[in-house]
Amino acid sequence: IFELYIEEVAQALGKITGRSKDPIRRDFMRVANQVTESDLEEQDAALEEQSRKITKKPRRAQREDE
Repeated sequence: IFELYIEEVAQALGKITGRSKDPIRRDFMRVANQVTESDLEEQDAALEEQSRKITKKPRRAQREDE
């Protein structure tokens, strides 16, 4: 969601500070990518942990029935 507004924020900050919007946008994109990567890594780790919890090895009794 943040990435959707980066262009507008960079343009507004450029007007306020008198700086070019391009370096501001670039810096915001760098931060957004770092945060997104971190969030995705955390979500992946949580999903793997949940998967390990619900994936169980077959019980010995179940193997004998087969």
